Amino acid sequence: MMIFSTIMNCMSKVQTVAFVIVALCFLQTLAEPNPVNVHINHVVANIYPQEYSEVDLGVLNLDLKTDLKPLFNWNVKQLYVYLTAEYHTKHNILNQVVLCDKIIKNGDEAKLDLKGLTVWFGDKENELRGNENIVLTLSWNLVPNIGFLPRYSGTGAKVINFPFIYKVATKLQDRRLIGKIKQYYNNGILQRLEESEGD
Repeated sequence: MMIFSTIMNCMSKVQTVAFVIVALCFLQTLAEPNPVNVHINHVVANIYPQEYSEVDLGVLNLDLKTDLKPLFNWNVKQLYVYLTAEYHTKHNILNQVVLCDKIIKNGDEAKLDLKGLTVWFGDKENELRGNENIVLTLSWNLVPNIGFLPRYSGTGAKVINFPFIYKVATKLQDRRLIGKIKQYYNNGILQRLEESEGD
């Protein structure tokens, strides 16, 4: 009987220590990481009409640079990083579109320096033309080993505007791009956050 009581006391102490360690780990996950600067530069915005549909196609060419390595610690399993466009129109107060994304599994992959990244999105109400309040933001989810799945955004969002005149895809490069975009849409593929391939 004495041995059983001793074993139960030991087990109780081990459980208490384990609970305290887990509680401390959980509390550490609630602390927000330091802000990360994101540089979105050299944005060229074009807009194309879509044949046989009431959709504006916005195409952006841009440079994106940031270093997400400081976000990695013992509790970060991976980062889900995505570039979004937010804007309002007459028909919708808020439109949010994920333009491209990337999963970063370790700190060695966390430095992004993308030149000539081409992203696109459509608007079903034909309200991209002349829209002057498109906000580009790089955001990420920290996928933890323990704790919540928080969402953060980098500092340095970029406000852009689309021209009032449609661009006609006359150049071979433009026609290839439009064809590639249609293929992505038809297959339901979200573009990866990678450097644009040269044509």
